[in-house]
Amino acid sequence: MRKRCSVIAGLALFVLGAFYLWICRTPAVPSASIQLVRYESRQDSLVATVLLTNTGSSALSYYHSSKGIYYTVLARVKGQATNLKSGGGPGSMAGPIVVWPLRSEQIKIILPVGTESWRCTIPVEGTGARIRVYSHLAEWGIWNRVFPAGYLIRLFPLNDSEDRQIQSDSFTVATNAVR
Repeated sequence: MRKRCSVIAGLALFVLGAFYLWICRTPAVPSASIQLVRYESRQDSLVATVLLTNTGSSALSYYHSSKGIYYTVLARVKGQATNLKSGGGPGSMAGPIVVWPLRSEQIKIILPVGTESWRCTIPVEGTGARIRVYSHLAEWGIWNRVFPAGYLIRLFPLNDSEDRQIQSDSFTVATNAVR
């Protein structure tokens, strides 16, 4: 009986160790696409909603702060080329937004009135083990219920991959598309 318990305990430790090593693997280089969903017209701006779709094999994340999503836009406004940046960024992060493989997130892009054509760039990174585990615990509703989870999460490395710029195609704003 004692030998059987030792074998089961050893097998359980082996499985847990293999799972930990699998979770802690270095994330793949992120791959994503950006598609235009719709336009909304406001008094002082044009708001484009785009869909960021993770086309890769591992989770990716992008910057989110109290000032919004970090992105850059190259636009043609009334015949002039213009560069725009959002107010967000990695220095003022409120938390990463994780996009799992084959999933999408909607992002609102604010454009000036009179925009004729534009393209946006969103920096993303392959999500490391710590952020993936934290995101799963939060999605499952476990994070706020289990106090030691905050300490145990430190067992997982912050091994995010390098930032990668995901660039959209060029979008044209038709005069009758926005009302």
